[in-house]
Amino acid sequence: MEVILDAKTVPIGSIKPNPWNPNKQSEFVFEKEKNSITQFGFVVPIIVRESSKGAYEIIDGEHRWKAAKELGFKQVPINSLGKVTVAVAKKLTIILNELKGDYDTIELSKLVKDLKDSVGLDELMRDLPFSEQDLKNLIDSATFDMDSLKRPDKASDTGDDDQWVEMKFAVSESQKAVIDEAIDRLVTGVPLDGKNPQARALELMAADSMNTDLESYK
Repeated sequence: MEVILDAKTVPIGSIKPNPWNPNKQSEFVFEKEKNSITQFGFVVPIIVRESSKGAYEIIDGEHRWKAAKELGFKQVPINSLGKVTVAVAKKLTIILNELKGDYDTIELSKLVKDLKDSVGLDELMRDLPFSEQDLKNLIDSATFDMDSLKRPDKASDTGDDDQWVEMKFAVSESQKAVIDEAIDRLVTGVPLDGKNPQARALELMAADSMNTDLESYK
């Protein structure tokens, strides 16, 4: 079906969230959302469908809408798709969330370091949706030469063809805090060989778990 886009500015009270949005946002990221709107304005309009005359239901942009309400906006920009069906709206909610893609960690590290060199770490901490430690890790990663290495250290004897790979998996904020603390404890408390001590620390924790009775985890 063809969807006709209608871009305009409407009263914020004429917009309501949908009941199916799967996209959740932490309080930390929400504060960054508000800061972004304060600093740069409403760069990305809210995507809506017309639910009744002069009333709109959000398809994409609920967090921007909430941020605008908290900031006292009376009007916000929207892209209205008209009276599309609920099924179309639900599909678009998923599509618009999923098609944004995942960032390449190495390229993101280079970009963050370039910004840090030009505007400073304090400004990045204020504006970007990363913690101070995450920013420092990204900046450190930008100067880490992945191509010059074949293995973390001599203790990891996995063969001459062993290459560095990037691992990605999602964890909750509380899980991330535990993992970060455990890695930092090993990195700062144990002499670790190699140019990537964080990877070595993670490897040691994994190896230790393999030698631990599984019953102790239950």
